[in-house]
Amino acid sequence: MKFSLLLFLDLLTVGSVSGQHWTQFRGQDQTGIIEGFKIPTEWNLEDNLKWTIPSPAMGWSSPIVWGDQIFITGSSLLTEEMKKRNRGGGEYRTPLGIHVKLEVICLDKKTGAIEWRKTAYEGPSKVATHGGSPYSTETPVTDGVHVYAYFGTMGLHAFTLDGELVWQKDLGVFEMDGEWGTGTSPMIHEGVLFMQVDNLDFSSLIALEALSGKEKWKVNRDEGPNRGTPMIWRNRLRSELVTQGAIARSYNPENGELYWQINMAGGRSSSTAVGEQDRLIIANEKRGAGGFMFSIRAGASGDISLAEGQTSNDGVEWKNPNGGIAMSSPLIYEGCVYAFERRTGMVSCYDAKTGDVNYYRKHLKKAREFWSTPWAYEGHIYCIDGNGITHVLESGPILNEVRLNELDDKIWAMPAFTPGSLILRGAENLYSIESKDSDSLLSN
Repeated sequence: MKFSLLLFLDLLTVGSVSGQHWTQFRGQDQTGIIEGFKIPTEWNLEDNLKWTIPSPAMGWSSPIVWGDQIFITGSSLLTEEMKKRNRGGGEYRTPLGIHVKLEVICLDKKTGAIEWRKTAYEGPSKVATHGGSPYSTETPVTDGVHVYAYFGTMGLHAFTLDGELVWQKDLGVFEMDGEWGTGTSPMIHEGVLFMQVDNLDFSSLIALEALSGKEKWKVNRDEGPNRGTPMIWRNRLRSELVTQGAIARSYNPENGELYWQINMAGGRSSSTAVGEQDRLIIANEKRGAGGFMFSIRAGASGDISLAEGQTSNDGVEWKNPNGGIAMSSPLIYEGCVYAFERRTGMVSCYDAKTGDVNYYRKHLKKAREFWSTPWAYEGHIYCIDGNGITHVLESGPILNEVRLNELDDKIWAMPAFTPGSLILRGAENLYSIESKDSDSLLSN
């Protein structure tokens, strides 16, 4: 009983991003804003690098941290198939039925040494994937009791922090589009694990009791494949469970009751929404149609879809017709919304209250593509491009790129943050960066 009480109190302390833990994609509050502790602001292959190790397995999932433990997921193929597979490109397809090994891996945060690695699934793959999707794109989550790892059609798995399997759940075998695989990470809130399972065959949103894996509620969704992660929007009125898709929806996390929905007018949804007290930012990628960004008002209810020609209504604060976003999720910080483009190395900035453009599609130095999601810290915006270069911008309506933190690696994952350090996952290596004060800026 004493242990349970202490654990409960400890879990309450991680409701904000400030703490010794980084428990899920974008952190505990899913905003990507780092507050309450110091983190590194400058690094490269020579400076502020505590340790680096070769990546223990393939995967684009982001690392998470609980205390002195780092958790990642990874996949591997048989040797002959690994030789065929190119690094993150599109030439090689992982065919249906090929032998695949999927693991949850725990590392010592202080040294990078592997503490344990456990196989969640080993056997024939249940879906074919593109070469850029190595079966481990979903970021795991932890509540400090278990680590939960989802591998799409190959199941949801719960392990203790010591690597003992607690439970497994099969959420179905289903088809996705374009051999892109799955990508929606699990999300945890108040002891409940939320799974958004959108595909070509049957789509649903499932709430599971995290400790047992027992289903709490489930709602069916009229959706095709999506890869964005559900999030909890803690606004000034209530907490809402938000999912994106062809229709973005908000649910009561207690029972799955629908609060509101909005037709996104086409496009593809792979990013995750982000919110603050008064508004929620959602966006989709232009794929024939779509390519819009919307700001949803706190307290919205019912069907808030915009009529033709409308840009706002009782539930929608504004619509930006050119604010679409692909893989990197939007960031809202100090009155601005930031959107980084997947293929062009460009960034746009919008006024959070109006949706008006502050600057639009500005190319950043040396940037080629952005898959990783940005974060904000002490008046600056950070985002890693596909070549491992972290671009540091001053926050605000005027573009000012002040620094490049360069690592020679392909990075699509978002870092994990704890006081004084950050953990970066690349295709080649895993990195631990530690803080050292530095004021050097990139000359313009």
